[in-house]
Amino acid sequence: MTHNIFKSFLFGENDSAKLDIYYEPWPIHPWCAMDMAGQLDQWSENAGFLPSSREKPLGRGNGDAVGFTGPRAVRKWLNDLNKAGKWGVAFGIYCYNDCNSTMHLFESGDRRFADCHGVIYLDSDSFQKQVGDAPDDVTDADRIKHAQRLLRDEFEILENYISGACFYGSLLRKCGHCDSWVPEDSIGGYYGCDDETELAKEILSNFSLKSGERQSFDAKFVQAS
Repeated sequence: MTHNIFKSFLFGENDSAKLDIYYEPWPIHPWCAMDMAGQLDQWSENAGFLPSSREKPLGRGNGDAVGFTGPRAVRKWLNDLNKAGKWGVAFGIYCYNDCNSTMHLFESGDRRFADCHGVIYLDSDSFQKQVGDAPDDVTDADRIKHAQRLLRDEFEILENYISGACFYGSLLRKCGHCDSWVPEDSIGGYYGCDDETELAKEILSNFSLKSGERQSFDAKFVQAS
């Protein structure tokens, strides 16, 4: 099977090494592959942003998921947390054009969320487990902003997964006898790409390169950019 190539980088002495970056043909859902702070729930059958292998389309298949079935339940959850002296952050997720997604922060009285298809969320207890104790000079407002940033970053990873911006890299070296390319190592699990060279650097950091190969790559691609 031929996989779609995203970018190739030739480097090393006489261009004897090559990094091929491919679109991942069977990417793993990021909520299965990584330790995410946030939770996911969807109540629209056509939303399509939860792991498809789960028997129940709620959360990410673990006991921490609340299991929301609509925006009203999310608002109640936020209000109950507030009454208990805790806090929660939730973004409503909207799906359009074959599950491309966008999100908006849940705010009191905002009617937009009547039409959202699901939610990404995090409460103060889960945040505490993920981030740890706060220094004395860090307020709840600071931690809420931190939680919002975490969810936005995780949502971006989710969007990359849904849109197919998932990559793996393969390191190859030229055969000394026939000049053909021989695969030596590979790694996957990369979601999104803001900079092709930065992605290549991150992938190469996982491989055992020969003497001078990293310097050759940097001189050819990093310093030239």
